[in-house]
Amino acid sequence: MSRIITSRNAGLGNETLYYFRSVSLDPVSGKQRLLIPMVKEQPTPAGYVRCEANTRQELEKISREYEDQKRSDFARVDDLHLARMTAKLTAIRQRLNAKLLSATTSQFERDFIRMALKKLEEGEKNIQPRRIEGCLHMESHEAPLGA
Repeated sequence: MSRIITSRNAGLGNETLYYFRSVSLDPVSGKQRLLIPMVKEQPTPAGYVRCEANTRQELEKISREYEDQKRSDFARVDDLHLARMTAKLTAIRQRLNAKLLSATTSQFERDFIRMALKKLEEGEKNIQPRRIEGCLHMESHEAPLGA
């Protein structure tokens, strides 16, 4: 029984960062996609080429590109979620306003609906698109000297 030892993908230091770059452009972003494997021995996925970052400058460049890709992915998901939530809240508001104008609605129900509409409006202020902000630690701190 043989045991395969895999080493973790590198960060900074003496090792190389291995990553995969897509051959084709992403139809949404118009850019190549990056994948960073957990272990350097991971086989290259179909449609990707294996690449290396050997210097600090290359690593920073790939890290920024990967952060931009992730930020874009999260923004796209947030935009879809926001559109669904907005449509749902609009439908709820329309039903409440229709009930408010109905002749069969009692004064108590009207007061309750007005309060619900006010709370709905207050809640909508909290449903704003989130902005995912990434920051590279090495960009925001000076590197130690003489290490």
